[in-house]
Amino acid sequence: MFARIKKIFLMPIRYHVWGSFLIVVFATAVISGQVADRQGFANGELYSDVIERWGAPIDQVAPSVRYVQSGTVFNSLKPLVLSQQKISVDASMNYRKRGLVYFSGFDFSFSGIYEVINPEARDIDIVFVFPVSLDRNKVLLSELSFLVNNKKTDAILSDASDKIVWTGRLKKNESNTFRVTFKGRGLDSFHYRLDPSLAVKNFSFNITVNGGDNYDYPIGVVPAHESHQTTQAITLLWHYPSLESGVIVGAILPSQKSFDALISTMAARAWAPFIIYYLR
Repeated sequence: MFARIKKIFLMPIRYHVWGSFLIVVFATAVISGQVADRQGFANGELYSDVIERWGAPIDQVAPSVRYVQSGTVFNSLKPLVLSQQKISVDASMNYRKRGLVYFSGFDFSFSGIYEVINPEARDIDIVFVFPVSLDRNKVLLSELSFLVNNKKTDAILSDASDKIVWTGRLKKNESNTFRVTFKGRGLDSFHYRLDPSLAVKNFSFNITVNGGDNYDYPIGVVPAHESHQTTQAITLLWHYPSLESGVIVGAILPSQKSFDALISTMAARAWAPFIIYYLR
């Protein structure tokens, strides 16, 4: 075997071994460079274009509740910890292909149930604020619904306000339940951010993704307590009975391998069959 390899390297140039080998190396370098440039372009201009047309990564912030004792002016609001948060997200992958790249687009339905309890010995006036990223998602939101104690309440979003705001009164020992539902489109990931300055009680979050078999967690996101995976769907679950401060939950949604990656792999491995061919 060693003798054959030595013979290959000592062959005259007229057999074109070294010339062909240099051509393969040069072509591999050029193709790999072009693929890298194309991937960089896809991560820049193409990515921005897909965001404008399709949607952006979803970064949903948890609602906040503030209150004052009834009869006082709304200039010294106190934070009120939610006594329960139950969030469910159902996502279906809808990959968007631009050029040689598949982007991880998805359609989703969001449902959030929130409960607050009057912690004071007298009536309080509260304000419930649910933020929505209108600047990126306003044309993509649909079927928005806002219920208070199972009664439908108008939820109006305008260009001047990117949030749902509700004010009302809670009597002593009384509780209110809020439910927010809507549908939308997103890209790449779904994050849900709890307030890092407030305690968390009875928190549950689950996200089900149909149409993909791989997922990941971005930096700063707490991994799920449970995961259930099949060939067609992934379900991730978080559950916290009590936390001293809020965290970030969510995931990077499944992706499809782009043609760029396949071409790059083929180009990088092209030298192997070349050598085997001349060893025969």
